[in-house]
This record gives sequence, C-alpha cells and structure tokens, in this order.
Amino acid sequence: MTSTGLNSGVSTPAAAPVLSQPQSSLRSIAVVTGLTLVQLLLQFAIQLVLAKYFGAGGEMDAYVAALAPPVVLATILSGSLGYVLVPIVAEQRAAGSERDAAAVAAQIGFYVLVVSLVLCGISILSANQLTAFLCPGFSSEDRHRTAGLLRVSSSLIVANSLIAYLNALFHAHRRFARPAVAGVIGTLVTLAYVIALHEQQGIFAIAWGVVVGAAATVLVLAPLFVTQLWRTGAWRLRLQPGTRRCLTLLTPLVLAAIYWRLDPLLDRYLASRLPTGNIAHMGYAWRLISGLMLIGTSGLSIVAFPAIAAHAAQSRRSELNAELAHALRFFLFLIVPVSIGLGAYAMPVVRLLFEHGKFAAADTQAVSLLIVLYLGVVFGAGLGDLLSRTFYALQDMVSPVVISTAVFTLAAGLKFLVVGSWGAAGLVAATSLYYLLNAGALAAVLLWRLAPDMLAGSGRQLVRSLAGSLIACLIAAVVMRVPISAVVLVAALSGVVAYGLSMWLMGDEFARKVVGRVLARSRK
Repeated sequence: MTSTGLNSGVSTPAAAPVLSQPQSSLRSIAVVTGLTLVQLLLQFAIQLVLAKYFGAGGEMDAYVAALAPPVVLATILSGSLGYVLVPIVAEQRAAGSERDAAAVAAQIGFYVLVVSLVLCGISILSANQLTAFLCPGFSSEDRHRTAGLLRVSSSLIVANSLIAYLNALFHAHRRFARPAVAGVIGTLVTLAYVIALHEQQGIFAIAWGVVVGAAATVLVLAPLFVTQLWRTGAWRLRLQPGTRRCLTLLTPLVLAAIYWRLDPLLDRYLASRLPTGNIAHMGYAWRLISGLMLIGTSGLSIVAFPAIAAHAAQSRRSELNAELAHALRFFLFLIVPVSIGLGAYAMPVVRLLFEHGKFAAADTQAVSLLIVLYLGVVFGAGLGDLLSRTFYALQDMVSPVVISTAVFTLAAGLKFLVVGSWGAAGLVAATSLYYLLNAGALAAVLLWRLAPDMLAGSGRQLVRSLAGSLIACLIAAVVMRVPISAVVLVAALSGVVAYGLSMWLMGDEFARKVVGRVLARSRK
C-alpha cells in the first residue's frame, strides 16, 4: 500500500488548510438522491408490470436466472472501477496534470470496452453450457428458455461495464447529475419497451427492454468518454503511469470479485432445485431491495467519495475524518427510516406493487418475508460501500478484499447448510448476514486506522433517527386504518412528513438544512 500519511500516525502538516465544512454539499447529495428516487419509482413500476404480465412462475424463474451471469461478469469487470479511478484522477489533478488525468481515464475506458466485448462474445457462444452448469435443477425446457434469455442479456456485460466506467468518469470530475439523469432515462426506456412489446415477445421483452434501456443510458453518458478518447488518442499511447497504477490497484479487487461477486450465481444454483417460483420470488424481493440500496449508495457515497479522495491525496487527516463523519450521519438519517418503515409494512407494500394479474396472494406473502430478511442488505451495503470507498481513497485495496473474501466464505458455507431446511428464506438471511458482517468488520478496521473522530455525532444521529422512525411508523399505522384507496401511499407520505418534522423538532442538522432551503426558496 502506498503511504498517504493518513494511516501512519503522522500528524497533519501545519500548512494543510483547515476546512470547517464538509466538501460534499447537501445540495449535490439532494440532487443525486432525488433523481435516484425517481429512478426507484420507475423500477417499482417495472416490477408492477412484470408481476402483472408474468407473475412468479417458470418464465420469471428463467429470466432471473439468465440475468445473473451477465450482471455478475460486468460487476466483476468494472464494479470496483470507480473506487480506483476517482482517487487516481484526483491525484493527477492535484498534481496539476489535467491532460494526464484525461489520458488515464480514456485509456482505462478503452480497455474496459475491449474486455467487455470479448466476455460478451464468450457468454453468447457458451449460453447452453453456462445454463446447464448454473441451473442443474431446471427442466430441459426451462434450460432452453434460460439459455435464449442469456444470449440476449449477454449484451449487458458491455452496457453495464460501460455504465460503471462512465459513472466513475463523471464522478471523478465531480459531475453527479448527468449520470443520475441517464439512469432515469434508461429505466424509463426499459419500462416503455416492456409495456409496448410484452405481448409480441413474451418474457423476452424483459430481457430486450433491459438491454435497450442500458444502451440508452450509455448513449447519454458516452460523449464525455468519446471526447477525452479523441483528444488524448489514448488507444495509441503507451501504457500511462497513471493507467499502470490504476490497473495495479484494480487487480486485487477484480481477482477477489471473481470469488465473492459470485453470490447471485450461488443463489441461483442452490435455488434451482427448490420448487418453481422461488427464484422469481427472490428476484422480485432483490430488485425492490437493490432499488432501495441506491438511496444509501448513490447520492451519499458518490458525492462524498471525491471529497474524501481529495483529502487523502493531500494527507488531510482531520478533514477526511470530518467528511466521513458527516457522510455517516447522513447515511443514518436516510437509511434508518427506510429500513424500519419497509420492515414494518412489507406486506402492504408488496400487495400494492405486485399483487395484480398473475401475481397471487401467496406470492405476496413469500416476497414480503424475503424483503424483511433482505433488510440487512439495505443497511450493510450502503454502509459497506461508504467505508470501502474510504479505504480505496487511502489506496488500500487489500483490507476490503480480505474482509469481503473471508465474510463471503462464511456466508457461502452457511447457505449450503440452510438451503435444505429453510429454502429461499435461508439463502436471503445468509446474504443479509454477509453484508452486515462485512460492514461491521470494515468499520472496526477503519476505526482503528483513523480515529474515533470518524464517528463524530453518529451515536446521537442513530438515536434521533430511530426515534423519528418509530414516530413515523405510528403515524403511518393510524393512517392505514382509514378506508381509502391507495392508503399505503398516503400512509407512506404521512410517515415521511412525520419523520422530517420530528427530526426537525429534535434539532437534526439535515432536517434543519432541508427546511431552511425550502423556506429560503419560498421567499424568493
């Protein structure tokens, strides 16, 4: 690991500037989080459409199984790219080398494009073999359908890899709105495609819709990459020092990801022997949970990461701790009410979203249970992402890799033990345990590496958020008794208002800032 002065016990140089406020502005976080919520609503709409048209039968099992390999491969290839690219670009820019920073970023993007195209071709050619290996419990008809869906979905290896890279490129330049807008556009395109063509294409409309939506997202983001690639001629250049360093830092992440990013494939493998519908139930629950995960990982971590990386690049330890503490408090402000609210009202939420058409009441019960068991993922993934980014800002790639690998090994062994007795519920509970243990271990190591200042105010924030969440749930429970249509939506809105008001009355910093901005705008 390259020393940054932040983990060596050396005090901050006297010449370092003192920053009284975190650089990750609430406005940037609010913009990204707001757009993420729009994308989340569109994803909910997609799930509602899928539940109505396809339910939770064998076709949906096949689609969920087919989607896993390309998503996993893209995540292995570029899921960790932002963790490395943002600090390297920050380091280059801090040294005053804007052109070098652009050349490194463009060169990395070119390599991502080439490798993802190769992997896409391999996936298409080996679809039958992959399906037979990953879904041994499927019938021959289900395997044939899954292989066809996998050939279509394989394009996501390229599209999702480019999206991850392009998001990292924009974030490295502290441009956060456009990637969030692009995600909204892509999700909207997917929704429109499925609605328009589900009768003609059947279950394949979902696969094609996701691919077309991802392509639309790439088209919105691609101009920045194309411009940098053309200006620097990065594909003609020799391997840049910054690119070499980026690849060196990325290597352990990719190698480890080949192991612990296989978790969704392990779930599909084990669940393929369970009764029909279990994979579909896990898919519905996961897509709802992964959408909520965006709240904790999109706006907050994305905006905070470049600021944390800049502090790390200039060895400003106290400012880094203050930035991280601010991010942790805001994480608790957002995620605690989401987790408690969804846990308390999972059943009516699932009934409202999914129980239409082919999606039956029994499916609602099954998916609701899985959502409650998945809540550990919402909290653990958001916290783990923020803490991992802090390690990467310190250019320590080893610690998160070792921790994640060890914890995943434990969780994977547990899944083999519980799937026979507990079925899909056991698999989901083990996944939540994995994310929570991973986040806890990262926090313990980082606390030892930095200082208790990184947790400044987190205890008080947690108590306030728990109290505000309980008040919000009580208000929502009262509203739920009112005999009106779509009462769940009214109860949810009432809960949000009650949470914000109670947090404001308790003097919460974020509630006060939000209210202050609203009042300031109303006076203009």
